Amino acid sequence: MTLPQLSRIVARTLLFAFVFCGVSLGDHGFREIHFPGSLNTVATDVDGGTVVGYYWNDNSVRTNGFLYDGTTYKTVNFPGAISTTLLGIDGDKVVGQALAGGPFKFRGFAYNNDAFSVIEPPMTGNYLNGSGTFGIDGDHHVGQYIDSGGETHGYLFNGVSFTIFDYPGGAVNVAFGIDGSSIVGGFTDVRGTGQRRGYSYDDNGFRIMAPQGSIASMAYGVDDGRVVGSYDTSAATAGFLYEGGTYRDIIVPPSLGNSTRARGIDGVTVVGSYVNSGRFSRGFITVIPEPSALTIAAMFAGYGMMRRQRIA
Repeated sequence: MTLPQLSRIVARTLLFAFVFCGVSLGDHGFREIHFPGSLNTVATDVDGGTVVGYYWNDNSVRTNGFLYDGTTYKTVNFPGAISTTLLGIDGDKVVGQALAGGPFKFRGFAYNNDAFSVIEPPMTGNYLNGSGTFGIDGDHHVGQYIDSGGETHGYLFNGVSFTIFDYPGGAVNVAFGIDGSSIVGGFTDVRGTGQRRGYSYDDNGFRIMAPQGSIASMAYGVDDGRVVGSYDTSAATAGFLYEGGTYRDIIVPPSLGNSTRARGIDGVTVVGSYVNSGRFSRGFITVIPEPSALTIAAMFAGYGMMRRQRIA
């Protein structure tokens, strides 16, 4: 097989993959996630093709969690809760937050095979906001809690014990996502702008997530070194993907809406939320083309063009 023939095969294969998977280089192939009959839907995480999130129908705190396998939506609510949000997924395990009694406050929980278990750091005070579990990787969970002094912290649970996980010097901390030794979240920058800032943490320490032009940011999800989140400028809210020192915007097309927030990632699949023209929240799922695939396509296409020029 000659290289020109190989280049045509690669190009056709990539084109088929982009079209079949609903991926467009112009709009990244955004597809709406909307729980049937709801006014508002937010997608928060994805794993192996299953999306989790929450939906609601009015301006109250009454939210409902959901699972979506690409075909069917399933409501998942913590027993006796007036509000449930599903926020993280890893295989069959799901974590979230519920407003429930005993005493009445927000609590983190895990859900697996239709069974619920409460996740509550022992450092949690008796505040309404209580705690929440936002991210999961195997037996490890991350989230947020309020202590007896009213201070808000992130936490890491390693399957055995809870540890405070805060950005050094930050206030109102939260840990949103975890993948191995990598954790992402946010804090209030009390020493600088006073705005919310996202962070990522790995074996090299902390890094602030701040796309160019941002005045505030938040990091929600991490997978294999890739971080997703959102940031605010003076004009708009946009989602971002951070990988290898480079930021890429994740923004729904204007025909869908605005105020994009990228909230969860699994491989090249990203989920999140946006606000449509009716000012209702909608979830989305999209696939980010691999830079390596685009590079290979460009390389073979370039070779093919040079080859044709030589023949001519």
